[in-house]
Amino acid sequence: MVTSPYYYSDYYKQKTRFNEEDIFLFENVPERSVFSGFKRKPHDVFRVAFIGGVRYFNSIRTLFEAAKEIDGLEVLVAGKGPDSERVLELSKKHSNVKIKGEYNYKKEIASLYSDVDLVYAVYDTKGINERLALPNKLYESIVCGIPIVVSKGTCLEKYVKELGVGFSVSDGNVDELRALFLEIMEKNYKRFQEISEKESEIRESFFYENVEQKFIEWISAKVTSKTRGD
Repeated sequence: MVTSPYYYSDYYKQKTRFNEEDIFLFENVPERSVFSGFKRKPHDVFRVAFIGGVRYFNSIRTLFEAAKEIDGLEVLVAGKGPDSERVLELSKKHSNVKIKGEYNYKKEIASLYSDVDLVYAVYDTKGINERLALPNKLYESIVCGIPIVVSKGTCLEKYVKELGVGFSVSDGNVDELRALFLEIMEKNYKRFQEISEKESEIRESFFYENVEQKFIEWISAKVTSKTRGD
């Protein structure tokens, strides 16, 4: 089982003897029930959020620097991880950064996204996992109708462009990220709204319940085949 189609097409296909039929794609999609009560809340700032395990310190630092002194823009970091303390300390230097800290996923995730305008998922692209992976944030952003910004040169960027659900910038490039924020806020909000509408149209395809039964059937077929010695 893989959580990104690119793990097979861009890695395992060349590195192993697995055939495509031996691979089951089970993306990091959320349960429908977790977002069943999701509603957008009115708010008076443009909020960019990093939600999830707090790591990739340099990427978060880039976010803080890019957002610095932009009127009407606020950054939210919600979650806990190996870089939590460093991020918290760094946030004290930025008046428009809010830190949520650890949260209960099932009880709080929908509420966290309810007043977010842009999901931040720009990671360091040096590692192969970061170049191939499709994170939870992608699917959470889609089901909530919130555009996402990701790293250029990754499979995540390729998928985001294919679906038409967000933007991409070079990881570590403060000026490029800042320019994107300003473009969305001052010049190109119509494009931003179009992405949100597209996500609303496709959101039903990205829930756990759509895949669970297919996975159970796939596992059963594999077990039966092995038992028979196929």
